[in-house]
Amino acid sequence: MSVVRHARCAHGSAAKTGAHLTLQLARHVLVAAMLLRDRDTGTDHHRFGGSRWDAWATRLTSAPAPYNRYGITAAIRYYTDALEEVLTDWDAELRSDNQPLVTLLDAVDEQPAARQTA
Repeated sequence: MSVVRHARCAHGSAAKTGAHLTLQLARHVLVAAMLLRDRDTGTDHHRFGGSRWDAWATRLTSAPAPYNRYGITAAIRYYTDALEEVLTDWDAELRSDNQPLVTLLDAVDEQPAARQTA
């Protein structure tokens, strides 16, 4: 069973599932930025801003809307790049190899629309 078909069976529609999971990736970016803010300020209370990390919520609104196949893959690329940037600030030696993900996203983008709905 294809990943797209499995997602449709489990959640009703592949686009809905893709959007939901894509937005979870955005949430991970925001949590990482929050942890960095805590590290910089020496606290774990989040009532007030005042840190360079507070701008990440606004910055992530520039991501493509994940409401169709191309929007979902574009948003995943955007959020993955953002997560890489945030994690690198956490630890400069922390680098991930996103090439398998990029290859998968390229393959999804190259599929004809008819194969997406099968």
